[in-house]
Amino acid sequence: MALTITPNSAFFLADSIDPVVYDGNPSQTVKRMKLAIRLNPHHQHWYLWNLGWVRHFAANYEAVKASIEQMN
Repeated sequence: MALTITPNSAFFLADSIDPVVYDGNPSQTVKRMKLAIRLNPHHQHWYLWNLGWVRHFAANYEAVKASIEQMN
């Protein structure tokens, strides 16, 4: 519902990834997380954690490592 009202909200994009991942769409979720990071370049570090998490579901383990390494 929140994404329907505010589709460009970085917070709602980043915070609503769980159902999409568990529905079997990790590649769509990776795109959603990258968009959230692009919309909010001063994002909190949990955005990168979520990006790493969804990349794990997409079986892109080198990208998982890269996401985690970007965190402070």
